[in-house]
Formats: sequence, structure tokens, C-alpha cells
Amino acid sequence: MKAVILTLVFFVLLTCPRHSSCGQEKITLHYNQRFPYTYEQLDDVVGLTATTAGDAFRSANIPFCWQKTPFKRQLIILAANSGQDCSCCWFKTSKRQKYAKYTKALYRDNPQVAIAKSNNSKVIDGLKVEDLLKDRSMKMLVKGGYSYGLFLDNLIERCHTEKETVVVENYQMLKMIALGRADYFFVAEEEAFALIHLPRSLRHDFKLVHFSDMPQGLDRYIMCAQQVSDTIIQGLNANLP
Repeated sequence: MKAVILTLVFFVLLTCPRHSSCGQEKITLHYNQRFPYTYEQLDDVVGLTATTAGDAFRSANIPFCWQKTPFKRQLIILAANSGQDCSCCWFKTSKRQKYAKYTKALYRDNPQVAIAKSNNSKVIDGLKVEDLLKDRSMKMLVKGGYSYGLFLDNLIERCHTEKETVVVENYQMLKMIALGRADYFFVAEEEAFALIHLPRSLRHDFKLVHFSDMPQGLDRYIMCAQQVSDTIIQGLNANLP
């Protein structure tokens, strides 16, 4: 019985939202290792969005510290609104706007692409997104809790796409494609290009697929808990490009 109680306590400690780890005087800026947007370099976090975010905090003289946090947990922490928490590199959705504040955009993505095995003859350049999503012989990997933007989110729901929802990162999703557990997944072109050029992956095994009707890429933002003051948001906005 004692072992069961200890296990439950440990689980609660892991899953319950916590207050900011930087202390009350600093913003905790959460990130997930996600090349090329946010990744660790020496004693800092840099990347297409992280560098801009960090520079904005420093230029606005807003004390902060980086905190590595799984992306789904970041959403839980921000929704809990129990501390001075912000997070880097998010799309804006109506659901998230109900519990979070957004800064100005940090970065705009290129149009999204799909990653598939290079010998997949059904996932090809020039295809219409809807035609692929309606193909029941093709299974898509979807990251749980993740938004692909209004265009794709709505199409995936409307087409009743054959899909498998996962909670792993993109590199693990790539391995699932290699093993034949699914056929493709959507990702920002910047991220896809970096992903298939990782030293451990075989470039010739995968391909990036561009679609004829994929809209312009989405903006990425710093997202903060409601408890973070409007003055801080304004200070960040004043120091963003």
C-alpha cells in the first residue's frame, strides 16, 4: 500500500502544473528542443524564434530564464495561470487565445510540407492537400495537442483523414514513417529540411512534398499566461521586429 501511495504522489508531482521555476522576479520562458526554431547552444537557447524572443526580453530589460519543458506540458502550465510563464514558438488559435496572451509575431513560416518515404508514389509534389487527406489508403501521423493551422486543422477534420495520433517528437515520427507505421506527416518546411538532414537519418530514404494549394506559412508567437502583465507584453512588442 505504501508503494502505491508513493507512486500516486510521484505521479501528482509530475502532472500537476507548477509555479514558475525562475522565481517571482523573473519570467519563465519555456521552450522545447526543436531545431531550427529553439535549440540549446552553449549556455543559451537560440534559433529562428528563440534568438528573436531572447533578444526582445533582454532589450526590454525584462528578467527571464529559459526552462526546457515538453510542449504539451507548456500548454497545461499556461492554462493553469499559476505563475509568470511564457512560451516560445506557437501558432495562434482561438482555443489558446481563451487562456493565453500573445505578443507580436516572431517569425513567419514557409508553406507547410509533408514528409514521406522517397518511394511513396502517392505522396508527390504538386498534389492538392485535400486529395491526399481523402485517400484512405494513406495514414497520416498527427501530433496530439498540436495545431497545424486553421487550413489544415479544418481539412483534416472535414476529410475524416486516416490518422494516428502520437505524443512523440518529429524525429521519432520520422522513424515511424521509416518503419511503415504511417505514410506521411505535415511539418513546416524549415523544420522538415533540418530533420531529414540530421546525421542519423538517411537523406535518400525520405522526401519533402510541396502541395499546389498549401497556403502561406503561419506566424509564430510568444505566448504567455494571463497572469503576465500587459506592460510586459507591450515591452516585448516594442522590441520585436
